[in-house]
Amino acid sequence: SSDLYIYLSDGSHIYRYLWEDCSIVEPDDWSPIFTAGYSCVTLTSCHPIGISDHRIVVRGILDVILPYEEGFDFAPSERN
Repeated sequence: SSDLYIYLSDGSHIYRYLWEDCSIVEPDDWSPIFTAGYSCVTLTSCHPIGISDHRIVVRGILDVILPYEEGFDFAPSERN
């Protein structure tokens, strides 16, 4: 499989997001955090790392919500 996942947990649930895309935007571009119209997670950081010239934006689409369980197998994503 070539699916890439982002996992988040709140202690009660595990939220699995399917990686959708990655982009580089100007530091004053707020459009990546506007409502997408679907359940998603948006992660941002400086790009390049440690320099604030641009922002890297990673977005994932909510795939499944699972009950939290100790020892959950966060299987690594595979890339072909």
